[in-house]
Amino acid sequence: MIISASKKFIFIHTMKTAGDSIGVALQPYLGQSDFILQNDFQGWWRRTTGKNESIYQSLHKHSTATEVRSLMPADLWETYYKFAFVRHPVDRAVSLYTYIAGKAQQRKRIRPLNAWYLTPQGKKDDPVNWPAMRAFVATDSFSSFLRYPGLSDERGMRPQSDFLCDADGKIIVDFVGRFENLDVDMAKVQDTLGLPNKSLTRSNTSKENHYGTPKPSADDLDYLSNLFREDFERFGYHI
Repeated sequence: MIISASKKFIFIHTMKTAGDSIGVALQPYLGQSDFILQNDFQGWWRRTTGKNESIYQSLHKHSTATEVRSLMPADLWETYYKFAFVRHPVDRAVSLYTYIAGKAQQRKRIRPLNAWYLTPQGKKDDPVNWPAMRAFVATDSFSSFLRYPGLSDERGMRPQSDFLCDADGKIIVDFVGRFENLDVDMAKVQDTLGLPNKSLTRSNTSKENHYGTPKPSADDLDYLSNLFREDFERFGYHI
């Protein structure tokens, strides 16, 4: 998630839509007055803040557009270029599961990041506390993972419409790109911001794990089509 006063844009980061890759691409052009919440290439949490840190301290890496708008002066919100990316809801759910499976494996290893998670500062970012991780640990398949009651608290399983629309269901960002058309749509963003057109380097991807990539069953597809009905209809995706 980025709020750039220097370039006058806002990037709303919906989970599992290449948001960290977008953040890495934009970070070299940000100024000292800009605000960014993202991961770097090594997976460490990176928080770069400017003079507005105290204003935006309640924001999350995956804050919604309405959450960001509520903290900004109305004139800035209206004049800044606001953009986000979306992804096919089924692919997004599969990516989340694969990502969490990889995180579960990493969390069991001996590595510096796991030691940091045991500190008071690191505890709040420990993957074991994520709703999706609790769902993964408590279930034995992708199908049961999807249906785990506590998974509804995971931002990666909220409809993408929730991140981009106001209470009346109106999209309040200026541009919605597609993960499936990432480089082309990101080039449109770069053109609008007056930045060089550069292909994205993938960051924080769903890594291979011994669980493999799940193949949704017909029942899973039906379940996801109902769960994310608004996204399918709003963004023109199909099962």
